[in-house]
Amino acid sequence: GEVEVKHTFLQKVQTSMSVSKVTEMVVDRERVSTYSMIELEVALHLVRQEAHKIPPEMVHIDLLDACGRIAFCTYFTAEDHPKHRISTKDGYAIKEYIIGDRVNGAYAVIGVNTPAKSDVKELQWWNECANVSTGSIVPSNCTAVIPVENSNLFVRPTGTAKEVIQLNLHEIKETNIREVGSDYKGGVQIVGAKTMITPTIAALLGSNNHKTVKVFRRPIIGVLSTGDELIDYMKADSKNP
Repeated sequence: GEVEVKHTFLQKVQTSMSVSKVTEMVVDRERVSTYSMIELEVALHLVRQEAHKIPPEMVHIDLLDACGRIAFCTYFTAEDHPKHRISTKDGYAIKEYIIGDRVNGAYAVIGVNTPAKSDVKELQWWNECANVSTGSIVPSNCTAVIPVENSNLFVRPTGTAKEVIQLNLHEIKETNIREVGSDYKGGVQIVGAKTMITPTIAALLGSNNHKTVKVFRRPIIGVLSTGDELIDYMKADSKNP
């Protein structure tokens, strides 16, 4: 028992001496910096004297990588969009139709227009029509597209005979045609120089056949850390977060 008491007493003495020594070291530290302080504006002026402005540099990049980058120059739309009259519905394109009139009659289908191919460029007679798909070019002189749900098959095509459809008595309130330039006109600014390219702007650039774009080269930035306050994050643990 006596040996254990002496051991505990010695531990307390050693601990007290260690704390006293550490406290003494802190107290004796230099309170005045050995380096003279300067004003912030003076420091910034010195930095600017040594820093060199990097001239802007242009690079070509793929349009798919352009989002978030800064445009180097101004881009404009190349032409009206759409550049052709486009059907907004599946149906039958007819000529000489006035909005508000009622359509009722048999029409011979003289061809089919799809977004990939246009067989019918123009209609010759009032009782002719072209079968058109959504997004396809309509014949140049047609005035409306009658939706397919407002038609019935009247005569099936056999041999040289053409298909004939019956357009039901129906009041059409829209032409169902997107006119040339209804989205935007040619010569309209898409994005200005020194402007960030967003997904919407990138889509407009793509619709105007820009596969690559000119942007500012991104600066290369290096970070130099000093002092022992920072540690490698891979070596951080619960004691040194």
